[in-house]
Amino acid sequence: GINAEYMGYFAIKYMKTGLTALNSSTSTFKVGLSSITSGNDRISKLKEKIDGMQITIEREKTSQLEQINKRLESLDEKLKNTVDARNSTINSMATDIKKIERYLADSIAQREVLFEEKRKQAKLFEQKIAEKFEIESADRKEQEKRLMDIIEEKSNSVRSELGKEAAIREEGVESLKSCMENDIP
Repeated sequence: GINAEYMGYFAIKYMKTGLTALNSSTSTFKVGLSSITSGNDRISKLKEKIDGMQITIEREKTSQLEQINKRLESLDEKLKNTVDARNSTINSMATDIKKIERYLADSIAQREVLFEEKRKQAKLFEQKIAEKFEIESADRKEQEKRLMDIIEEKSNSVRSELGKEAAIREEGVESLKSCMENDIP
């Protein structure tokens, strides 16, 4: 992990420092050719080890960066999926809200139409009732007039009969009177 990376970095730095010190000491001290050759061999081996360690460290860095990138991509994908799911939910809710708003608007419009129809029906019903009252009132007045005419006619008829009977009675009384006067001296 990261500790191995730091350890490798410090090991490389330490070895480079040691190589620098070794190079300066070999140049400062004049040692025989065999010791220089063995020192050069040693330096070459150390350099190969350092190069190998650098390659390993680079590979580890690359591997770690790839892992981090994969994690970031995974997190990015999860975030994208979560955002898409939320957006889908929000869009669904917005659609539902629009449907409810349309339903409410339609319901309100239908109720207003129904209210207007009921109001018109009530007004028409009131007009019919008023017309029936007027018709009934006119019929009642006409019946009262007929009744008054009938009563007047009957009353006139009764008067006429009473007048005739009175005339007949008077005639009978006159005739009796005249009979009595003529017959009874």
